[in-house]
Amino acid sequence: MAAILLDVDGVLHVSGEPIPGAVEAVARLRDVGHRLRFVTNNSTRARATLAEDLRGMGFELEDEELQTTPIAAARELEGRRVFALVMSAIVPDLKGIELVGEAADAVLIGGCDETIEPNQVFRYMN
Repeated sequence: MAAILLDVDGVLHVSGEPIPGAVEAVARLRDVGHRLRFVTNNSTRARATLAEDLRGMGFELEDEELQTTPIAAARELEGRRVFALVMSAIVPDLKGIELVGEAADAVLIGGCDETIEPNQVFRYMN
């Protein structure tokens, strides 16, 4: 088996409280030699922040073991000009893409910042 994917929200914890036995189960999987990846579709907080939160709950992991939707999007859009309608907190996770306000190759929408005007979104969708 290449790796075990562990969903974070609602599987390892609920609202910041670890599911009973989850910390121990993850530690046991690691102890017997399994390669682990933690996955989340959270698009409003940076990977480093999410990983730190998990460590604060007792889970042992490196930032790179946590896969997020912004990280996946950045990998897919690498080298492209992107208009990103996202929370400012995840901008550091969008490495490898050029963030632009005009003439974009792609539009990335995820957990839009409250300051984004809906018409901005629709203009790029047409």
